Amino acid sequence: MIGDKGKKTIYNLLIKVSSIFNDFYIFKQGYFISADIEKPFLIQLDSGYISLFTELCGDFKILRVTDVKNFKKSLTDPKTEKDKEKDWPITENYFYSVISNSEVEKITEILKEKINEVNACTKWERFELSDVREENMKLLISLFKENNYINFLPKDNMDGPDIILTKSLLPLVSEKNYTELYYASKKKNSNLYLIVFDFQFSMFRLFMFHYYIPIKE
Repeated sequence: MIGDKGKKTIYNLLIKVSSIFNDFYIFKQGYFISADIEKPFLIQLDSGYISLFTELCGDFKILRVTDVKNFKKSLTDPKTEKDKEKDWPITENYFYSVISNSEVEKITEILKEKINEVNACTKWERFELSDVREENMKLLISLFKENNYINFLPKDNMDGPDIILTKSLLPLVSEKNYTELYYASKKKNSNLYLIVFDFQFSMFRLFMFHYYIPIKE
């Protein structure tokens, strides 16, 4: 049975996860992933967090959290009398252990594909928008604080097209922690490229997978 300290640890983790996923799968091996193609992210956690989910939800190989917001809320107690009058979320209503063979195969294949893409990256570049320090910081503030888009040309693919970067493509990254962000890009075919971002966040490691194509002028 999980204690209050464990619930608080999971709650604090999910505050950050909720900026990446609305729902997700948890693998016993320590991965969070979504089946939503619009959420091309992979989270890798240490075993301590997975042990807490086991204490909370029971033993599992793959767990599905169906609603991050309510799952997170269910780990807290109502704060006011008005809250108590409402139907407060019950944790068990927002997760299940995945046992369907088709669902297991589908999400496992997605995980394998992403892990293979990461393993295929043999060299990682530091994320910088300019070699000039002052210009780099100016562009970082424009991207992360002012929510502007930036044309970014990966250094490992100078013959390829620019990527139109927006803040939404790099969740949890800011002008303050961008030094923990690395990338590797490659050409998949004549008109398709892939860039993989590797970000070491304080709570977990986050990989971001973005396909892009040349922009016709």
